[in-house]
Amino acid sequence: MIKNELSSGIHIRPKEYPYFIAQAYFHTALGLQKEIEEVGFETIQKYAIEGVIWFTPCLNERWKYKKSRERLLNIVRLTENEDEIIGMSPHFMIVSRK
Repeated sequence: MIKNELSSGIHIRPKEYPYFIAQAYFHTALGLQKEIEEVGFETIQKYAIEGVIWFTPCLNERWKYKKSRERLLNIVRLTENEDEIIGMSPHFMIVSRK
């Protein structure tokens, strides 16, 4: 399943896992940017939504403490627009205009 998703971007939910994510297409940041620009939009900025902190051990626990939360948010701010690592975030968005 993972090999197919990485090569094609297409996620086909296995029948034995009916509660997994539905049928979906996984874009890369560059692929989505190209698709947006092909229909006449100008890319303004790309953003990682969760960023690189989503796999931080004990994230929910660390988020409870102000200093720890500030450090985590600083990491997100420093890395949210980096093309080389934006794909590490489970979700991203592209701000554009026509």
